[in-house]
Amino acid sequence: MSERAQLPGYWRFAWMFFMQPISLHRLLKSLGVENPDLRLWSLWKQARFDPAHAEYLKRLAFLLLTLQPFVALFAALVTQLAGLEVDWRGVAFGVAGGVAVGVAGGVAVGVAVGVAGGVAFGVAFGVAFGVAGGVAFGVAGGVAGGVAGGVAFGVAFGVAFGVAGRVAFGVAFGVAFGVAFGVAGGVAFGVAGGVAGGVAFGVAFIGSSLRFPIWLVEAVVQALPSPAERSRKANALRRSPIFWHELSYLPLPFLGLQIEEAAVTDPDLARRALEACAIAPGQRKIGRRTLLRLQGRELEALARQGQFKDLANERTEWLPAEDGADPLFNRFREASRYVVAAEGSSYPHHRLGHLRAASRSLEQSRTAFLGKNGPEVDPLRTALLAWQRAVEERLAAAEKEAEHLVPNPFRAGEPLDPEQGREVFRGREASIREIEEHLALAADARSVVLLGPRRTGKSSLLRMLPWMLPDAVCVFFDALGKQIETPAGFFAALEDETRSQARRTRGLELPKLGKGPPFESASAWVDALEGALGDRRLLLCIDEFEALERAFGDSRDDRLRLLGLFRSIIQHRRRVRLLIAGEAPFDELDPMWDGHFVSARTVRLGHLEPEVAIELVRRPIPDFPEEVFPETLAHDLVIRTGSQPYLVQLYAQMLVSRLNDSGRRRAATEDLEAVEEAALEQVASYFRDIWNRAPEDARTVLAALARGEDPGAIPRLARRWLERRCLLDAENRLAIPVLGRFLREEVL
Repeated sequence: MSERAQLPGYWRFAWMFFMQPISLHRLLKSLGVENPDLRLWSLWKQARFDPAHAEYLKRLAFLLLTLQPFVALFAALVTQLAGLEVDWRGVAFGVAGGVAVGVAGGVAVGVAVGVAGGVAFGVAFGVAFGVAGGVAFGVAGGVAGGVAGGVAFGVAFGVAFGVAGRVAFGVAFGVAFGVAFGVAGGVAFGVAGGVAGGVAFGVAFIGSSLRFPIWLVEAVVQALPSPAERSRKANALRRSPIFWHELSYLPLPFLGLQIEEAAVTDPDLARRALEACAIAPGQRKIGRRTLLRLQGRELEALARQGQFKDLANERTEWLPAEDGADPLFNRFREASRYVVAAEGSSYPHHRLGHLRAASRSLEQSRTAFLGKNGPEVDPLRTALLAWQRAVEERLAAAEKEAEHLVPNPFRAGEPLDPEQGREVFRGREASIREIEEHLALAADARSVVLLGPRRTGKSSLLRMLPWMLPDAVCVFFDALGKQIETPAGFFAALEDETRSQARRTRGLELPKLGKGPPFESASAWVDALEGALGDRRLLLCIDEFEALERAFGDSRDDRLRLLGLFRSIIQHRRRVRLLIAGEAPFDELDPMWDGHFVSARTVRLGHLEPEVAIELVRRPIPDFPEEVFPETLAHDLVIRTGSQPYLVQLYAQMLVSRLNDSGRRRAATEDLEAVEEAALEQVASYFRDIWNRAPEDARTVLAALARGEDPGAIPRLARRWLERRCLLDAENRLAIPVLGRFLREEVL
C-alpha cells in the first residue's frame, strides 16, 4: 500500500489537524514522518528526499489553499445575518493580504524561533493578527474580509511555524488570540471605543482559548441521553466527544459517572475513555479521579472477597502493574503477598509472621494518608480500611490457633529475608563486616566474590544485605532461576531486577538499558547508573554465577566479553559494585574466570560455629520457651548435622512440628531419632547431589569415612575439594555425620 493511500482523506485530515492533533502526530510518525514538528522550509527539504514527508506537505498545502474560501464564505454569511454591510472588495483584500503577510511572517518567525510552539501556535497568532487587521479595516469595510484574511494568515503562519507536534497548546492559543485580537481591533477601529475594545478582547480571548462555543455543543451531546440509552440498551459514553476532540479545555458533564457505569458493563470502552481523558486537557482531572474511584472499589472488593492472590499475581482490572506504580499501590500488593503466603503456610507461627508483615505494610499506607483529604484519596482510604479489617480478622484467627503451640520460627529450604527470617539469621556477622569493609572505600573500587557450599546460606546473606547495608542499593539477581539463553536476555533481566528492586527498596528511579548491541548497550547502561547514583552505592549481587557459563552456551567470545564487562566494573567503577556468589572456586572453572577477577576480594562462607548453632536452636527468637530443647539435645542435634545451616534449621523445624502435633512442649532424644528418619528422606536429593558431583578420589574418601574406616593418605586435589565444601574437618573426619548415615543406607 502506498504512503498516499495510508494518509487520511481531506476531510479526515482537516478534522484531525484541528481536533485530534495528537492522534495525527502519532499517525504521521507511524507512516514515516519522523518529525512532524518541522518548520515549513525544513519540511520542504525533507520532502525532496522522502515520499512520506512529500505527501504530508501536499496535504498541508491543499488544506491551506482550500480552507480560506470556506472561512471567507462563513464570515460573509455571519456578517450578512448580523445585518452588517459586506464589502466584497474588503473580503478579497483581507484574504489576499492575509495570505501574503501570513506566509511572509510565518517563514520569518519560523526561522527565528523554530518549532517551540508547533503549528497550533502559528495558526493561533496568525488568526489573531489577521483578524485584528481585517476587522480594523472595519465594520464599514467588510468584516468578512478581515476574518478571512485573519484565518488565512493564521493557517499560513501555522504551517510555516511548525506542524502538528505541539498543537494541543498552539491551536487553542491561536484561536483565542486571533479572535480576541481581531474582535478587539475591529471594535476599536470601527466604533472608536477603547473600553469596549478591551472588554471585547478579553471576552473573546478567554472564550476562544477554552473553545467555549464547541464545548456548548459537546456538553449537550454528553449530557442528554438518546432513547436507546434511556432504555439502558446503550451507554452514553459511546458517543462522548472525548473520543473525537483532543483539545477540549472545559470538563464535560457526567463523563466520570458514564465511565464508571461502562466499567461494569463494558470495561474496554471505559478503558478507552480513560486513555482519551489522559490526552484532553480539560478531562484529565476527571479521568484521574474516576480511575482512582475504580481502583479503590476494586481494592475494597478484593479484600471483602478474600481474593488477595489476584492482586499478588497482577490479575486485576484497574490496578496498575508493579513496575512504575505509585508506592501506595505497591504496599497494597506487598500486603497481598504476605496474606497469600500466610494462607499457604502449614505452620501457625509462620502464618502469624506473614500476617503481621501484611499489617505493617498497611500501616505504612495509612501513615501516607495522614493530612490528606479530598476526592483524590478518599476511595483508597476506604479500601485501606477494608484491607485492615480483613488482615486483622485473619491475624486474630492465627493468634488463637497458635496460642497453645510452640512457636516455630525455623525456616529450612528457602532463603531467609529481612521481613521473615531476620531472627534466625545467625553467625554471619563477620562475613557481613568483611563485605562492608571491601565496599566502604570509594577510592578503592573493590568488588566481592562470595564462595560457599550449597545450602550454607549464601542466598540468605545476599537477601539480608539491604538490611545490613542501609546506605547501599542492593540488587539480588538469581542467575540460576532466570531463563537466560543470550547476552541480550541476561542484560534485559538484570536491568529489570535492578530498576524494580531499586524502586521498591529505596524509591530510586534508575536509567533504562538502551537499544543496540547487548554488550555496548550494557556498558553504556553501567555508565549511566554510575552517574545517576549521586552519593549512593549500587551493589549488583549475582547469585549462582556458574549458571552464566551454561546460559551463554558454547560462545566463548560472549563469555569473554561478559567477564570483560565485569572486570571493567571491578576496576573502574566507584559507585557501581559487583558481588558474585557461587559454590565453585574460580580455579575449578574455565581459566578465564580467574584472570578477570584478580582484583576482587573473596569472602568464604562455611558452616556455623557450634556455639552459634546451639544458641540458634535453643533461642531462635526472644520469646521461644527455654524448656523446649534441653541443652544436651541441642548439642546432639548440632553434632549430627555438623552445624550445617540448612540441616540445623530443618531438624529444629521438624522437632517443633512433632511437639505441636503431640501436644507437648519438651523434646527428648527419641524425638531427635524420629526426626532424623524423616529428615533423611527430605535431604536425599541434596546428599545425592554431593555424591554425584564429587570427583572419583573424593568419593573414595567419603565412602571410607561413611563406613568408619581410615581413608589413609588423602590425595591433595580430593582433600581440597572436600574441604572447600565443608565435608572434611581438620581431623580427617566426616564434617556432617548424618551424611555418612545416608551414604551407608542409600548409596554404598
